[in-house]
Parts: sequence; structure tokens; C-alpha cells
Amino acid sequence: MNRNLSIDALKAFAIFLVVLGHFLQSTILDFDNNHLFRFIYSFHMPLFIFISGYLSYRNEGIQSDFLKRRFLSLLIPFFSWMVVSSILNSFENNENIFSFMLRVLLFPDNGLWYLWVLFWMQSVLFLCNYLSSKYTEFFLGVFCLLILLITYVFKIDNIFAIKTFASLFSYFILGYIASNYKNRSNVIFKGWYFVLPFFLLLAYFWQRNDMLSFGSYVVSSKIFLFGYKNITGILGIIVSMGLFLKIKKFSDFILYLGKNSIAVYAMNFYCLFVLRSLLQSINENYWYYLYAFLFSVVIICICLFFGNILKKNKMTSLLFLGNH
Repeated sequence: MNRNLSIDALKAFAIFLVVLGHFLQSTILDFDNNHLFRFIYSFHMPLFIFISGYLSYRNEGIQSDFLKRRFLSLLIPFFSWMVVSSILNSFENNENIFSFMLRVLLFPDNGLWYLWVLFWMQSVLFLCNYLSSKYTEFFLGVFCLLILLITYVFKIDNIFAIKTFASLFSYFILGYIASNYKNRSNVIFKGWYFVLPFFLLLAYFWQRNDMLSFGSYVVSSKIFLFGYKNITGILGIIVSMGLFLKIKKFSDFILYLGKNSIAVYAMNFYCLFVLRSLLQSINENYWYYLYAFLFSVVIICICLFFGNILKKNKMTSLLFLGNH
């Protein structure tokens, strides 16, 4: 199957936003009130999950070894980096290695939660396809509604990242459907410029917490917030997909980054940690956003460099990058 270069470039864009968002968190004390941070977080993870769903669709159907391959490419790196983090954390914070690993297992948002959540999303896809390859999307939708209902009614804590799964699974399904019906979805993506002003408006007021502020007016309705955040995420996806599908040529570096985004996702935390003393000296002034852009690019290059080293050995390539 030929690679979709637009999707590779879009993955590069998404992972750049991840690194930039983490940089802002590391250097701005009140980052939740930073407009760039809020803009990034309004859609960058929905976009990543959407892309994962988009790439999960196969014309030939889901093969019997699908889960095995996903386990190797997602959970093996999740566990491997968990061990690395637990060892480093034991030196830095004097925390017991096994207590840290238990905390990550119970609450994967303390580790590389995206890999964990994506594995279970693709496991649900495998199950739904097994039940009926013809009505896979219907069963995915039913499961999505059920998990949302369960987390909302029973107010389940984010143990095993179940709330994160529930909040993002709809984007995975939309990506899967968009890939299945490319001709129809591309028509929607081509109208991205009509959607852009609405997305920018919603992203401007978007907040991570459980309320939205429109000037002096504050909204805390969970149903409203759920709808607002999901609409913002979907509009961000439409704009991003439409823009990148329109571009026909990308640099080799961008495409390489898109193909190796897992290395950057896994290691950018460590780079930020090592550079923390330097980052703390950066003030939020007129030059700040130029520094943020340049530092993010440097961090990405460092991660790609070490990722390339890990790829040279089959064992390390499997353990830390999921290549098999």
C-alpha cells in the first residue's frame, strides 16, 4: 500500500504541536491562560487520534494478526519507556521503582498514555470488525456511546485512562469513517477555509478545565462543555486535513518526522527535563515565541537523532519504537 504523504506531513505537524505545547507548559507558570497553549490543546490530540483512526482502515479488512502487531508497536514501547522513566524517577525523586510503575499502570496519563489508549481503541476496532465486518462502524458507535454513558453516569476516575479513552474515541471512529469514505470526506475537507474562522473563534475561548469564560459570563454545564470541546476538535481536524491534503509537496525532513513521530513523542519529555535549568531562564517577552519555535525544532531534532540510534538495533527498535 502506497503511503499517503499528506498524512505523514500531518503527523509531523501534530507532533510539532505536541512538543511546542510541552515547551509552553515547561516555561509558562500560568500556561492554561496562554492563548497559544489553549489553541494547540483545543485540537492537537483529537487530530492525532483522528489520524490513527484514519490509518487503521484497510480496504482488505482487518487481518488476524492485527492485535499482535498493535501490541508490539504500541504496548511494548509503552512498557519499555515506563521502565526507563521509573528508573530515572527513582534517582530524581527517590521514589520506589515498582510504586512508580504501578502508578503508571493504574493511571497511564503518568506515562505515554497515547500509546496505551490507542492500543485499546484498536482492540475495540478489532472486536467490532470480528462481530461484523459489514457493520463495524455501527458497533464502534454503539461502544462509544456506552463508554461515554458509563463514565458520565458512574463518574469513574481516570483509572486505566478510561475517561481519556471515552473522551477521544469518537475522533478515532471519525478518522476510520473518513478513510473508508475518502471521496465524501475529502469534499468536506476541501471546504476547510469556510470552517477556519469558526474554529479560530471556538479555539480562542477553549479551556482545559471544567468551565468556559466568555468575558464575565462563565459556563460550567458538562453537556455544553462536552459539545463545545468536541465541535472545536472536529473543526480543527477539518481545517488541518483540508490544508495538508491541498499541499502536494513536502520537504524530506517533514516526511521523515511524520514517519518517526513515536520517537519524538516518547523522548521529548526527557529533552525538556535535561534542558529544564535553561528553560527556566526564558522569560515570556517579545522574543519568547521565537524561542519556543526554535527550541521545539531543536528538541525534535535531538529526539530524531537518538531515535535513529535506537533503530539501528532490532531489539531497541522494537522495545522503544515498536518497529517489528
